[in-house]
Amino acid sequence: MENAHKLNEINQKLDKCACLYIESYQSLLTLRELLNKALDDGYLNLSKARSIVGCTSLSILQIPSELEAKVSIETNEKIDIVKTDDPSVDLEVPSIQFNLSVSNSDSKEIPLPSWFGVLTPLSLKTSQKSFCRSLNLATSICECQTRLNELGKVYQDLLSEKNKLMN
Repeated sequence: MENAHKLNEINQKLDKCACLYIESYQSLLTLRELLNKALDDGYLNLSKARSIVGCTSLSILQIPSELEAKVSIETNEKIDIVKTDDPSVDLEVPSIQFNLSVSNSDSKEIPLPSWFGVLTPLSLKTSQKSFCRSLNLATSICECQTRLNELGKVYQDLLSEKNKLMN
């Protein structure tokens, strides 16, 4: 009788884990599509800006050689507790959260689009915004991918536990 109760509990956890995996995979696919769109928009607008101001006026040569990163990524590990249909059964899924932080160390620093001249094309600013948006999407994709990996591990652990109970 005890084994039947534990087996039922594991089956509920397996069901919830499978549902969470499918939801996470769907959101991963959506995020990847959004990332592709943001990168395409960024490169298209960069190309437009290069055609407006000329290829020699907008190149890698205008960027300072000692460029410091403005964005850093911090990770936080935590354990999510997911509720199942049975209130007495909880599924614990470890997760890692990625946070972007922008440093504003030099306030006197010239904004990036201004490096390329006084009359900066709007498409260059739009390109910069698209690439910044792609950074946020990339961190969301990392979170989603690690969640999928952790859900896969939890699912495999539950399956092995179920097989032990059945034998």
